[in-house]
This record gives sequence, structure tokens and C-alpha cells, in this order.
Amino acid sequence: RFATASFDVIERDDVIVGRLYVDRRADALHIIDIALVASARGQGLGTHLLGGLIDEASASSLPVTIHVEQG
Repeated sequence: RFATASFDVIERDDVIVGRLYVDRRADALHIIDIALVASARGQGLGTHLLGGLIDEASASSLPVTIHVEQG
């Protein structure tokens, strides 16, 4: 479904702390998934990553969308 998406591992101090899946479409930057381990939450890392994606999209005049699972 997201054949062109990037599937990235988030590391801090050489330790894997999460994942970030983004589909950079011609018409939008679509966040498929962002997840951080419990010990990496609440420290601004997710805010920093999302801010970078928003800046990237803004530079290309694209909206940012996000996929939300129900349940």
C-alpha cells in the first residue's frame, strides 16, 4: 500500500528507540507511523521529528497528513 515510503529506525546514542514511516507523495507528506519506546517518550524527540517533517513539507508547500489506526 505504501510502496514508496521510507521506513526508518530512530536511534539515540546508538540505541534503537523507535521507528518512523513516511510516504513522501507528490501532493502531501504522509506520516504512516511514528513510535518510540517508553523510555524515549516525553523528552521532545517525537516533537523534534514531527517538526522536521512539518518543515520539510512546508518548504515544498505540501500538507502533512497522518495515518491513525483505530482500536
